[in-house]
Amino acid sequence: MNRRHYLTLLIITILAWGCTATKLIPEGKKLYVGAELKYLNPEMVHKPGRTAGEIKANIQPQGNKKFLGLFRTRLWIYQRTKEPKTKLDDNGNEVAKKGLRNFLKNKIGEPPVYLNTGDVKRSKLLMEKYLREQGYFGSTITYEINNNEVNSISVTYTMASNGRHRVRNVNLPADSADYINKIIYNNQDLLLTESGKLYKLSKLDNDRNTIATLVRDSGYYSFSPEYIYYYIDTTVGNQQVDIYFNIENPDTNEKHHQFYFRNVTIYPGYSIDRPNQGLTGDTSKFRKFIFIYPNVKKYIRVTTVGRNLLTIPESVSRKRGTTIP
Repeated sequence: MNRRHYLTLLIITILAWGCTATKLIPEGKKLYVGAELKYLNPEMVHKPGRTAGEIKANIQPQGNKKFLGLFRTRLWIYQRTKEPKTKLDDNGNEVAKKGLRNFLKNKIGEPPVYLNTGDVKRSKLLMEKYLREQGYFGSTITYEINNNEVNSISVTYTMASNGRHRVRNVNLPADSADYINKIIYNNQDLLLTESGKLYKLSKLDNDRNTIATLVRDSGYYSFSPEYIYYYIDTTVGNQQVDIYFNIENPDTNEKHHQFYFRNVTIYPGYSIDRPNQGLTGDTSKFRKFIFIYPNVKKYIRVTTVGRNLLTIPESVSRKRGTTIP
């Protein structure tokens, strides 16, 4: 029998022994072998197959991995490998475990996964949270713990769907006299939340960040997403929701402060290689710009530079490309 035959026999033997992993579970324990998700009303679920995978990603814990989807070989290796011996150094401190036994048990092997009711309840809450974030308002998750044969346990989760909701109306801040509201209105085409589209919380969070960036780029440097809040009206019926955006003022109850450029000073003689030179000299003005030349011959026309500057004194400090009123 050649080396290839020995290797094949070894693999077959390990896979066969992997089937007996549940029989090695200590008395009084049950191996958690995974969970199943069922739909009470699958016709009320958008893309049921894909949705099931996304929902099950919130289940904790995950069971022991299977080789080829059939055998818990890594669990069997863990169970069959003795605990590596503990070694101490000259000071009595434990030395990191090494050797083949440690490699098999702690690198290749996988300890058994057990289940407690806290895991099941937490998984239920996580799944229901995910459903709300995807627009399944009013949908619920129930569960049943199954005591299987051969020292194993599993969980069956059942989803009762109330349907995935779509956005009916997106209502932006209504006060047209407020400058921030005008910025949002003039840039609403950049928002991901749209009428007629499926509701998704991640889109709302993205829109909050988009609005905050637009407002900051319009001179409101202290503005942040925390000043933007929204509420969702799920009572409109027909699996639809209305969304309302609003802007909150700072804690001082004053309006958000918009910053302006005060002075714009140009140093034509400045060089990054000589940062301490070119900062003093003759002063010239063009419109509201201030030019400070070093004590050398003027080699640029202030009118040429001034007409091409985008940073204008006494104008709103904003990022180029932002649409503002």
